[in-house]
Amino acid sequence: MAKIQLIGPLENEVGVSEIFYDGETIREAINKFIDDYKDKLKKFLDPKTGFLSRYLMILVNTKNVIFLKDKLDTRLSQDDHIIIALPIGGG
Repeated sequence: MAKIQLIGPLENEVGVSEIFYDGETIREAINKFIDDYKDKLKKFLDPKTGFLSRYLMILVNTKNVIFLKDKLDTRLSQDDHIIIALPIGGG
């Protein structure tokens, strides 16, 4: 079972900091999360795809999903840790 951890505004909006989901791939686990919290995630979802907006950062075991070979279709292991965060910057 993979752990999904929410950080920052996403955590505040959803009201939980971590959730555990079964899923063969990162996409499957995140889709289960979206299904469970769709009402609280509206402003973080892409209206065209229904998936998380591209401005959210998804890390799996500290690696950004965009750098993984199979991206969201990367297979999950039992103890994988997925972090979903809204990157912020400042100057």
